[in-house]
Amino acid sequence: VTEPCSTGIGGDAFALFYNSQTKQVECLQGCGRSPSSLTLDLVREHPDMRGRTELDPLSALCVTVPGAAAAWESAVDKWGKLPLAQVLEPAAELAEGGFP
Repeated sequence: VTEPCSTGIGGDAFALFYNSQTKQVECLQGCGRSPSSLTLDLVREHPDMRGRTELDPLSALCVTVPGAAAAWESAVDKWGKLPLAQVLEPAAELAEGGFP
């Protein structure tokens, strides 16, 4: 909330988690996702693909859904000990009441 340029709700998020019991590092990739109903056939049939074999990087078909919020939820579900609402409460309070 106080640093919106650092993985805000409209962006992506990534995390590395070290499990001291297993001595393993786990990765969470919260990068953008395509809509669940988007298929390769729909992309191939889209007007942006007429006469093309590759997507134009400026095509709306290249837009993804921001992954930060889903990544936060996944991290809390996988590694957290508190419920997501409790984890996010301080940020919600700052967003509503302002930063001193």
